[in-house]
Amino acid sequence: MRSISRLGCAAGCAALLLALVAMVATDRAAAAVPRKVWIGGDSLAYQIRPTLDTKLRAAGVASVPWLCKSSSGMVVSSFFNWPNTARTQMKKHRPRATVFMIGTNDHQPITANGRVYQYGSSGWKTIYRKRVAAVMKSMLSNGAQRVYWIGLPIMAPGSDLAKPVVLLNKIYRSEANKRPAVTYIDAWKLFSDSSGRYVAKWRASDGIHFNMQGVNRLVSVVVKKVRAGR
Repeated sequence: MRSISRLGCAAGCAALLLALVAMVATDRAAAAVPRKVWIGGDSLAYQIRPTLDTKLRAAGVASVPWLCKSSSGMVVSSFFNWPNTARTQMKKHRPRATVFMIGTNDHQPITANGRVYQYGSSGWKTIYRKRVAAVMKSMLSNGAQRVYWIGLPIMAPGSDLAKPVVLLNKIYRSEANKRPAVTYIDAWKLFSDSSGRYVAKWRASDGIHFNMQGVNRLVSVVVKKVRAGR
């Protein structure tokens, strides 16, 4: 009888220990979820924002401020200056993390210092890279502890963006890799098949934006990253 009692006690203690471990793991996961996440970018960011807002709140995020501007980008700063805007948005909302997606309007020349730099030229790439870096720095130096930068998805063959997104994503990824607090989310891979080809079932008819299935596909990945804190 004593051995049975001891076995029962041991089993009870083991169950209690497992429960405590599970509670600690749950508490750590909850602590990793930022209280406030800011969303920004162009029309792609605007498209995923409502679903992302809902899913982030369901994951424990308390506040999801945002600023998305259609037709904006890094090229025409006279229309919309994202490095400056990011800075003012961080100071206004004080988010712990940010989600940013941009680039659908950036396959065009940059005018700077009285010169015109054609898309893809060495001068263009230098200026564009500096502007991408400036946005990341504006966020990280003004309160954001983590930046989730979503790369552009593969575009439909024949689209004006089909080739430009390759260069844009290369710049986004390389700048993100320089900063441990910036997570690059590879949307290209997410929206292509195993052979790297465009998949239409997740996209809108323009071959650029998403349908609702595509929105949910991207948002699920972003929320997973945010919940993990990395």
